[in-house]
Amino acid sequence: MYLLWRALSLLTAIKRKDTYELGLMSINYAWMAFCLPPAVAIGHMVLGGFMVGALVSATHQSEEVMAEGDEPDFVTGQFRSTRDAETVFGPVETWLWGGMDTQLEHHLFPTVPRYNYHKLRPILKAWAEKHNVDYRISPSTTIIADNWKLLNKVAHAP
Repeated sequence: MYLLWRALSLLTAIKRKDTYELGLMSINYAWMAFCLPPAVAIGHMVLGGFMVGALVSATHQSEEVMAEGDEPDFVTGQFRSTRDAETVFGPVETWLWGGMDTQLEHHLFPTVPRYNYHKLRPILKAWAEKHNVDYRISPSTTIIADNWKLLNKVAHAP
């Protein structure tokens, strides 16, 4: 998934002729190719890919799957299919989540810089309460444990 995202980001930037984004990507890839030992660059990709895959699946896979014909409006669909994580181990854990702990905010406002997502959280909670919408947030440890159980169950399915 991580490699696919990287490839699609590159293809999208090329298609849009987004020279700023392409410049930043070039710096990133040049840094990895020419300034880091190959083992460190590959380790970065593997660890980064694992973190992204683990955290994205943790905040999505255990959520509601909507059946065909059950097509809520965009906002309701995001509230129903996404869960935020409340990090429990402090700022380092929040940093490790890389913004994935604020999935709902990211889905509703994808162009907002991720450093502002935590500022949106109380606003969305208040909006959800006012409109009787279930705002889903759980401790990060619970989300990861639930995802592990789900993956284990799927892996052992007949």
